[in-house]
Amino acid sequence: MTDGYSLNGTLEGLASTLRTAGSNLGGIGAPPPTPDAGDLTGALAMMMVGFTDSAAEVVLGVSVAGDNVAAGSETYLNMEDSAQQGLPTGQ
Repeated sequence: MTDGYSLNGTLEGLASTLRTAGSNLGGIGAPPPTPDAGDLTGALAMMMVGFTDSAAEVVLGVSVAGDNVAAGSETYLNMEDSAQQGLPTGQ
């Protein structure tokens, strides 16, 4: 029970969600084979490579965001525990 606020568990859950999303997106893999589109085959292949590269950037960003949220949560909770140790016990 808390006295009005708590982030314990909330940030870890968010970090987990971000990391899971990064893993799921990363599992998509390589671009699909280039379709036979006649004169447009080369252009479509380049578009598919661009989409795949962009998806890889999203995967990296989401994964790093999850790591950063987890690290921030740990830092916050450590500082909160440290501050709590300095409070009078009220006895």
